[in-house]
Amino acid sequence: MQLHNFFQKEENRGNGGRLAFSEQGMGPAHKPVWTINVHIDGEVWGTASDIRKQVAKNWAAREAMIQFRIPFLVRLLSCSMWAIC
Repeated sequence: MQLHNFFQKEENRGNGGRLAFSEQGMGPAHKPVWTINVHIDGEVWGTASDIRKQVAKNWAAREAMIQFRIPFLVRLLSCSMWAIC
């Protein structure tokens, strides 16, 4: 969501690249492993796999944000505080 919001703001400023996600499910139909790729202007910037599609998408987006050097909020597991990475 944070990645999408960033590109939405950049697009409104006239600086936005094109953001897209691709997904592929591999394995048995009852329990596929999802691989999600984040594409920015046609180039892959993040990839993640998980048995839960949304988890894979979140991790791929986080990887893209790190690669693209976009600050993002993360919830610290040890407490109920948020931090900016």
